[in-house]
Amino acid sequence: MRIERVYELPSQILSLVNESEGEGFRFLARLKSDFDSRVNTFSNDGEALFAVFEANVLIAIGGINVQEISGNQVGRLRRFYVKQSHKRYGVGASLLKRIEAFAFDHFSEIRLFTDTASAGRFYEKNGYQKAYEQGANYIKRKVT
Repeated sequence: MRIERVYELPSQILSLVNESEGEGFRFLARLKSDFDSRVNTFSNDGEALFAVFEANVLIAIGGINVQEISGNQVGRLRRFYVKQSHKRYGVGASLLKRIEAFAFDHFSEIRLFTDTASAGRFYEKNGYQKAYEQGANYIKRKVT
């Protein structure tokens, strides 16, 4: 397994888009649409998109965007998805740790929103705290 920062969407992204849509998620379709239209290419200062490959097959993706909160910039975890066949093998945790290592060089906190209980449990297991704020239901702060 290798995790790399990507500056363009991997050619295999449609495989993940199709799988995620089959699960009822539209956020990877939005990732592709936003990337294609250049609305969000994860290219602002502090932003990055990471992909996980196993034997040159795309198995996960996720990124960090800048979000302005009350005049402060924080990181927002976005478009995080692990291929169904690779869940529960540490792929998601490894990708999350790589994104956090990058993000905490730029931000003091990472925010995210998820609407599934299983994803919530995943983030809690990885040190995120439940939050009740507009647009974010989990937050992790940088340990100093």
